[in-house]
Parts: sequence; structure tokens; C-alpha cells
Amino acid sequence: MKRSKKIWDDTLQAQIDNEKFERAVEKECINKFEKTVDHLIKIGANKRSTAIRWMMDASDAAGDWDYFSYQNNLPYDYLKEASWI
Repeated sequence: MKRSKKIWDDTLQAQIDNEKFERAVEKECINKFEKTVDHLIKIGANKRSTAIRWMMDASDAAGDWDYFSYQNNLPYDYLKEASWI
């Protein structure tokens, strides 16, 4: 009985650690993406939507916003407002 509880506790802790790691990676990827957007705005994109459109044009996502999000390691719905781009 104690052994199975230990296995369960270890599995649960591994899941918690994995979720923390995934959130940290997601946050890092969002920060990197936003820094790129800010940089593009500084060098000529007049607004956020233009900067993101430039990034899309430079990618091989061919207008597929879900794939573009995947390529940039962004959450699935991060660019949900992409319809306005």
C-alpha cells in the first residue's frame, strides 16, 4: 500500500513540475515574440498588426495563424485576434 502511494505521489509531483515548466517556457516564448513585435514597430511597422503580418510573411506558415502560433511556440489562441490582421 505504501509503495503504491509513493508511486502516485511521485507521479502527481512530476505532473505539477511539468506544468510549471510548460508555463515558464510559454511565458518565455511570448516574451520573445513580443520583443520581436516591438523591434519591428521601432524599425518601421507602424502598428502591432503590421509587425505581426510582416512576421507571418517571413514565415512559411502561408497565412495559417494556428501554424504560425505553433512555429513561434505561442499558446493556441494567443493570436485569436488574427482576423483583424
